[in-house]
Amino acid sequence: MVNSKGPRFMSVPPSLPPSAGPGGVDAVYIPTHCKHVAHKTVPRPLPEDELADRFAADLAFFRTDFVVVTTEDRERACVFQLVREPGADGTLQPVERVTCLAGWDETAVVTADVEVHDAFHVLAAVDGSGAPVTVLFGRTDHVIFVDLRTSLSVIHVYDIVPPGPTRLIRFVKETEPLLPVRFELHLRDLTDEALGASEGTVVLPCSVAADQVDLPGRRVLFFDQCDRKTVVSLPSGDTLAFGCVLGRDILETLGAKDVRTVTICPHERLSDPEGPFITRCCRTSRTGPTVIEDAQGHVLHWGASREEFLRAVLSFEVPLQGPESYLQSSRHSAW
Repeated sequence: MVNSKGPRFMSVPPSLPPSAGPGGVDAVYIPTHCKHVAHKTVPRPLPEDELADRFAADLAFFRTDFVVVTTEDRERACVFQLVREPGADGTLQPVERVTCLAGWDETAVVTADVEVHDAFHVLAAVDGSGAPVTVLFGRTDHVIFVDLRTSLSVIHVYDIVPPGPTRLIRFVKETEPLLPVRFELHLRDLTDEALGASEGTVVLPCSVAADQVDLPGRRVLFFDQCDRKTVVSLPSGDTLAFGCVLGRDILETLGAKDVRTVTICPHERLSDPEGPFITRCCRTSRTGPTVIEDAQGHVLHWGASREEFLRAVLSFEVPLQGPESYLQSSRHSAW
């Protein structure tokens, strides 16, 4: 469950067991906004316990959930989590406890000309730092950190082709090298299903796929090129249309008669997914976190951006240290 007053985290991969590490959970995490990360400097590396005692004895700004400590030359760094006292009010609040998330020997420091609110570019900037935890100073000296300590895990991605590669597949390929998580693609090929059908006319969703479709002996049409005259003329009882609920509405409105439809919606077709999973749907009302047969997943809109995809990857909840909650942040198999 998300606690609006707890630390704001994006964390992947989901569904991982608790670990004995400093953070208490074996998962990648990135604060969702730099406003939750304070920065302190010291002349030289001080013992982590000493720093933790200092923070525990002090007051914390009401938005501060983490403290990055660096040496004055920014060559060394360590990271702490602050938990403010429950029910505390005011701009400066007492601290209930302090946890060292990453010590001096576990943390690297990187400076890059990137917006620290952009998770994809943050991950790209810290890639290759060589440390399990990396502190990033971005534009206007905003600071964020990335913790990549995790077991290898899998996120299942369900999508359809053609056309392909889809936006979702491209996002997987762009993001996978930056994360310690493997994506397993479950791609449903509409042309395979069309070849197995007996109908002579096949209606597919998008004409962009025209050069990727090979259906010998079948008349192939596309939804985005069908007008009323075309739909009315579809052979009764001899037409197979691949579409979602919107496609069925279009056919009915334009006067189609006795046309067999097969849903293409990855979300609608997903009855027993392997989890955690990500899939797509063109209806905004269906997007967001979801659970299907106890598998935790996230439904993206058909036109979702790369950043939205990454935040979906980082959206699976993993509990961390009691009351706090964190917003989480290939292979080809048949579906």
